[in-house]
Amino acid sequence: MAPVPAIWHVIGGPRSKHGRGQQAGPRASARDDGTLQAEKTALAACARVAEGKVARVQASLANVENQLDRFRVMEFWDRVMREIFEFISAGCALLQAEILP
Repeated sequence: MAPVPAIWHVIGGPRSKHGRGQQAGPRASARDDGTLQAEKTALAACARVAEGKVARVQASLANVENQLDRFRVMEFWDRVMREIFEFISAGCALLQAEILP
């Protein structure tokens, strides 16, 4: 996938016809320093936002994993109860030794 032109300046893509992200002339260095500082600040802000999103996604994943574990436990015990119901006929009582040989 090709990079989005709006973020080319962040990833070092073409900004001018003079080369990869470079401008011609003596004032280019001062201008680039200010631009780089602004980009650094913007990237730091984006990183903080991304870290917050990662934390929320991890918390959501942990919640879903807990729900899945509870669901598996409920399914297991439902299966056990169905097997016991099939094993013991209605109105019949069995001793523990008969159920678990």
